[in-house]
Amino acid sequence: MDISLPHELETLESTGLVLRGAESPELEYAFKHSLVQETTYGSLVRNRRVELHRHVAEAIESLGASPEANAAILAIHFKEAGLPDKAFGYAAEAGDLARRMYAHAEALASYDLALHLAPELAPGASSDRLRRVYSNRGSILEVTGRQAEAEENYRAMGREAARMNDATMQAEALNRLATILAVSLGRPDEARGLLGQALELAERTSDLGMIARTLWNQGLTNRFLDPETATGDFLRALEIVRRPDCQALPPEAGVRELEAFILADLLVTHEVSGRLRASKEFGRQALSIFRSLDNKAMVADVLGGLSMLSQLSGDPGEALRLSHEGQNISTSIGNPWGIVYNGWLQLDVGLDRGHWDDVRSKGEALLGPAHEVSFPVFVGAIESILTRVYRLAGQPERALEHAQAGLGPLNSPIWPIWAVWGFGNLGLAFLALGRIEEAAGVLEPIFAIRQGVVPGFQGYSVAAPSILEYALTSGQIDRGLAFADWLISIMDEEGQIRTAAEVRHWRGRLHLAKGSADRALTDLDQARDAFRTIGIPMLDWINEACRAEALAGRPAEAQAARQRARTLANELIAGLHSPDLRDGFAKTVVGVLGRETA
Repeated sequence: MDISLPHELETLESTGLVLRGAESPELEYAFKHSLVQETTYGSLVRNRRVELHRHVAEAIESLGASPEANAAILAIHFKEAGLPDKAFGYAAEAGDLARRMYAHAEALASYDLALHLAPELAPGASSDRLRRVYSNRGSILEVTGRQAEAEENYRAMGREAARMNDATMQAEALNRLATILAVSLGRPDEARGLLGQALELAERTSDLGMIARTLWNQGLTNRFLDPETATGDFLRALEIVRRPDCQALPPEAGVRELEAFILADLLVTHEVSGRLRASKEFGRQALSIFRSLDNKAMVADVLGGLSMLSQLSGDPGEALRLSHEGQNISTSIGNPWGIVYNGWLQLDVGLDRGHWDDVRSKGEALLGPAHEVSFPVFVGAIESILTRVYRLAGQPERALEHAQAGLGPLNSPIWPIWAVWGFGNLGLAFLALGRIEEAAGVLEPIFAIRQGVVPGFQGYSVAAPSILEYALTSGQIDRGLAFADWLISIMDEEGQIRTAAEVRHWRGRLHLAKGSADRALTDLDQARDAFRTIGIPMLDWINEACRAEALAGRPAEAQAARQRARTLANELIAGLHSPDLRDGFAKTVVGVLGRETA
């Protein structure tokens, strides 16, 4: 230190230009006002400013503390000192540190500085680091819902890779661009056009990780179009990333994270095809890896998938636990995708439990963020739940409005596997209005027994009751029974307990309509046991009313079932606070049980 510095600082302090700050662990001074600082800085000639920035940067580097802790300030000082290579390295490091802490704004600022410096770097310098800057910056934009900016980031990455003739960086840019086009922006055809180029580049460089990433991306373009083809691509990619030579690659190659992404998407393709047991196992493996990597956004995403599987498997308590954890994580890191995904699953449980006031208010509040997430299925799912709320509350016109609003997002030509869901929901609303011909128009195309793996089988979790109600209403009893048998055989094999119970309820009603009271009672008794175990009063009350009808030859038991139906219905009515929902549902109950219900 210049021996005169303490005296000069004292002089400046006495004039009021600087103020003494903390004295421990180091003595600190600060300018009294930012204008004083700007004026003083501006009065320095450029060469002197450059020299001072270099001295400050070197002094900070020489401190005992880790340079990483001061990376952001070192990046600025080295930039002003005219040393772009060092400034770039520190800016990238500062961005990585902020990203790991989920400080998105700070990370983006540091990555932006690094990209601003990139044209000044020596030829070929830090190409791997530049690739990671673009990739990490794009990931942050995706997580925070800024999909259009992420797309432009990856396009810029591709342009820079082409300028540098860096095949690895170019392949990664194509892959990441394909991911966002296929998953978030609904443009899988564009994505497919990029992946052929990416695979050629990856094979040219013998980059195993990039070959696996490209196969994974090929799967992404097909997972909601042809889940079986997608599963094949995912399994090939998984085989590559699990090879010892691929696992031996350095951590920055991202092989472990890619393995988790592949597992997460195997969860999805198996889930949408109704193969719940395999889906759960892939999900558990993915969750374990994402937790170990502290990838909070994907932890929340996988929690959402596992929550849905728990709900279908008849464990709503576990479904809520997982979805609340996923939503809390998503909120903490500002991830709208995870907030909507996990929030939708909570609505599903609330619907079963009769908490329709909360389901309606939270569902309507969630629609806004769902429209911004750029994944229309979320909008369709929430509209589907609102459709059922209004159907249950005896407001069929409102139910139809929501069913129509949800049909477009669920019946997209680029994601056709959700059509069953959308048509089933719309058919439900038409049935509530007594518009049988219109119900037939949307339900008949999905009222068919299929062989092998059914790509959109998940949609029958929503559509099956509508189809079976239509079969009952239109007098197609035997056809409805065969359809119910088919559904139950698959659902029982895969442990889809919740929906299998609802299908059994409807099969019991079909048997009752056919005059087979004993068969009806077998189904209705099994449905009752499941509804009580899981906790689904929404269905339990009407199931008891049907049991009373099936028990017509046993008056005492029939009366007991009818009384239980009244009790359950009254409890549901008492739990509703909105007059329109309470009064509407009360009318529905009176129509089934008569005016003895409170």
